[in-house]
Order: sequence, then C-alpha cells, then structure tokens
Amino acid sequence: MTGDDRDALERAMVGVKPLARGKERVRPTPPPPPAPRRDPLPEIELVADGDASDAGFYARDLGRDPLLRLRREKPDVELCVDVHGCKKPEARREIERLFERAAAKGVRRLRIVHGKGLHSEAAPVLASYVRELLRIPPLSSRVAAFTFAPKHESGTGATLVCLRTKPRR
Repeated sequence: MTGDDRDALERAMVGVKPLARGKERVRPTPPPPPAPRRDPLPEIELVADGDASDAGFYARDLGRDPLLRLRREKPDVELCVDVHGCKKPEARREIERLFERAAAKGVRRLRIVHGKGLHSEAAPVLASYVRELLRIPPLSSRVAAFTFAPKHESGTGATLVCLRTKPRR
C-alpha cells in the first residue's frame, strides 16, 4: 500500500469504532422480500395456422382437428350473429350473447359476420377486434378454433368459430 492509499484509508476510517472483543459476528443482510406473485392470464394458447390473410387459430391442447373441420367446404354453422356496422362495445355484447345462446343450446359451430371493413375510415376495425376477443378471456375459455369463412361465404367478412364441448378452466 502506498502512502497515498494509506492516507485515503485513514480519512475513510475517521469515526469508525472497532468491534468489542468476542462480538465479531457479522449479521448477514436479510434477503429482499419476494416479488409479488403474478398469476399468468388464464389465456388459452391459440396457435396461428396460416398466413395473415387466412390465419386460423386452434387451441394447442385440442390440436388442429377443430380448425380443419371449420375449413371444410360447407361448415355446419348452427348460430350466427351480424355485428358489422356496430361499435366495439355493442359488438362485444352481441358476441357474448351469441356465446350464451350457444351454451344454452349446446351448439358448437358459430359464424360472426363482422364485414370486411371496406367502409371503414382507416383499416378494418371489427374483423381484428372480433378475433382479438376470441383470443382473450372470458371467451377464449370456450374457443376450440376459429378462422375466416370460405370465400364463397363472405371470406374475410365473417369468422367461423368452433367451441369446446366444455369450457377450459
């Protein structure tokens, strides 16, 4: 240690009292409190299948079978709701009512007509909003798969939905 280092150490130690003999134990600093536990969203992992123009989604735990059935030439749609021209909150209420009716009747195949967004001021709004609603709780717990309708049945102007037989918890 050089003289400058020794001087710096003595200045830093001014006012420090030595420990009494026999009490040299150093207490460890307590660990920081655990971070608050955040439960993950009860979101179903819906897997994209296809490109952005015709993307379909299916619940990973059920496999692609429900999506493949929806993509058949003539899907057997049992209930339908038309929300194009609606504002987002109204469209959400209509879709939630559709899901309630489907649950009451034991129906699994749905069609949601949202339009292609040709008269929207900017980009199509309802199509992406409907698909977003289907991917997040509470509706996602009932969804097995969804995709755009076939071209001869309005194509990207409607979304076909296959529901689970029992909601996922």
